[in-house]
Amino acid sequence: MKIAVGLRATLVGVAADVGPAVGSAGRRRSAGAAARSRSGPVRSGPVRSGRVWSALVGLTVFAVLSGCTAAGATAAETGSGDPPSPASDATAATAGSVAGTKPPLIDRWVPPADLPTAGEVTVAPIPGPVSGFDAADAWIYLPPAYATVPRGELPVLILMSGQPGTPEDWFDAGSVAATMDAYAADHEGLAPIVVVPDWLGTSGGNPLCVDSTAGGNDYSYLTIDVHDWIVHELGVDPDPSRWAVGGLSAGGTCALQIAVRDPAQYPTVLAFSTQDHPSLEGDEDTVDVLFDGDEGAYAAVDPMAVLATSRFPDSAGLFAAGEDDDVYGPQTRAVYDAARAAGMDVRYTTLPGGHDFVFWSAALAWAVPWLGTRLGVSP
Repeated sequence: MKIAVGLRATLVGVAADVGPAVGSAGRRRSAGAAARSRSGPVRSGPVRSGRVWSALVGLTVFAVLSGCTAAGATAAETGSGDPPSPASDATAATAGSVAGTKPPLIDRWVPPADLPTAGEVTVAPIPGPVSGFDAADAWIYLPPAYATVPRGELPVLILMSGQPGTPEDWFDAGSVAATMDAYAADHEGLAPIVVVPDWLGTSGGNPLCVDSTAGGNDYSYLTIDVHDWIVHELGVDPDPSRWAVGGLSAGGTCALQIAVRDPAQYPTVLAFSTQDHPSLEGDEDTVDVLFDGDEGAYAAVDPMAVLATSRFPDSAGLFAAGEDDDVYGPQTRAVYDAARAAGMDVRYTTLPGGHDFVFWSAALAWAVPWLGTRLGVSP
């Protein structure tokens, strides 16, 4: 099969059997191939046969979704979470859907007879022409509907890894492909495109999701360079009602920073195991290192400080933490309370696990049905 060089070729009428391509350096794989364990280098590991791997992925997704339903019920019984299950959360989201002015995508979508049964995972560099930020390759999930010509107005979820961490963590351990494929299977191939950029930089440090001399222009990279690359190279609708940002641990804090600093562009957020305040680990003084000692500059990017002084009536989000996470669980709850007080349409729950991918993979599966409604895929 010949793969088009560059995504723009697919946007101007390339035959449907070519499938999606991401840049001349992009690498395409089936969604299942990206979900294997981290027992060795991801790019050099063996790819399982399609039939066997599909069965394994299906079992994985079933287990995750089943666990989420049970966990949500437990949260509701103990009073630790608002939504009792993913299904009820999706229903609750309809009133606050920012995409509510458009008919749901599924009502306007006619899937072709040759619709793929699974999405594609690709790896591609996202340059930083505006920010100058030096990032490693992004990992990207493209749902089955993306491979069709013409394709629908697919929404976008930008996800951030933890720190330390890499974009591939969400795929190898976080079950992004399996979770999204399960959702797509129930929605005629439709699901959000998921882009996991490298927000930490090739140095593997912690730029804290801000622009600084010490850490580089991280915020500009994510909100300008990554955003524009997605619009132009993936050919998606730039309408903010179709976009969400999310992450785990420090990546969840980063997602919330973006959501409160630019709510018009990012009115939807997923925050899993988030910090109550963005900070460097260890003995380093965050304000001195990244803000040159300027407390006011730090407060301007601290979600808790911003939430205390601003209102967010058009924003919505999901907050969640692992039941065994004694450190970030209370912090996530505190940020949720602040977001709710600031007028956000938010929900909070706890699920089995700690500060780990047992929880984070389940949290994503719990969030996706709500997210699909919020972003206008389904009613």
